[in-house]
Amino acid sequence: MPQRRYRRACDACPNDPNNDGDGDGVCGNVDNCPNVANANQADADNDGIGDACDTCPNDAANDADGDGICGNIDNSPGLANPDQTDANNNGIGDACDGKPTIIDADDDGIADDVDNCPDVANRNQRDSDGDGIGNACDPCTTAIPNLANFNTTTCHCNPGYYEVIGSLGYVKLCRPCPAGQSCPDGINAYPLPRALDGDTGVEGLELVMTPNPAADVVRLQLGGLSGQQEVALEIYNSLGQLMLRKAFGKVTYLNEQLNVSTLPSGIYLLEIRSGTTRMTRKLVVER
Repeated sequence: MPQRRYRRACDACPNDPNNDGDGDGVCGNVDNCPNVANANQADADNDGIGDACDTCPNDAANDADGDGICGNIDNSPGLANPDQTDANNNGIGDACDGKPTIIDADDDGIADDVDNCPDVANRNQRDSDGDGIGNACDPCTTAIPNLANFNTTTCHCNPGYYEVIGSLGYVKLCRPCPAGQSCPDGINAYPLPRALDGDTGVEGLELVMTPNPAADVVRLQLGGLSGQQEVALEIYNSLGQLMLRKAFGKVTYLNEQLNVSTLPSGIYLLEIRSGTTRMTRKLVVER
């Protein structure tokens, strides 16, 4: 009797010797997961491997660096780094990060290479005199940078010079002591000059106010007083409301640390009166 042969027309998967081994209705030769049932043939990353059996269903390169971390969640998808170390928490693994390590010695959240006080915590990076050294570690915050004849230890001009104060309250110049006057402290020329450099505002009164802007304390130095009149100070906010008042009595020279820590940040008008004489200055409180 002649041997019978089955016709291909009877084979549901003529090119799949396992005849749909996973029983999902998709022949193995065209099934993107021939050993795992996945009738919907979903393939999110279009890599030809069905999601049901794809170890990295959202990574078409299927963990190209072979570190066991799928590329879509690997912080260094091109370089093996199974520990996913990221010292600076920038989302780029140290294995491929050009600057993997941030050194922040004072732990203020500012990297040492850009911190203006790398060894003293100062998150606000305030630098009142603009010299590149933060107030928190600046031995002197009351003068412009690299000021000639200025002593950064005493924060005053050298003996034989007196201070000229700019409009922002910083020492802007150390001027040689005038002939016939004495300048022993590097602050004033004695007897006190009248209206130095046009910065004091009122003939007969010399006011030094540092720092300005101020955070908590502002230093007031006032010369040229007769000693015969009461000296008083008032500070007003931008609405004209009185915020602070202080009396100093009858003095010829005022050297006072004024506490402004209770004032909110803002711009204020500082007014000093001595008898019938009055002078005003803008005071900025900034934190």
